[in-house]
Amino acid sequence: MLGVYKTESGCDAAAKEQHIKGECYPYKSADDQQPAFKF
Repeated sequence: MLGVYKTESGCDAAAKEQHIKGECYPYKSADDQQPAFKF
């Protein structure tokens, strides 16, 4: 992961500027997830 961008177009522009072939995916906050544990 290179960074988190507010818009998909911002992500695409950053990838083009850095000359990389990358994919931009929506960011989903992990605030609603519980940590994994094992007994």
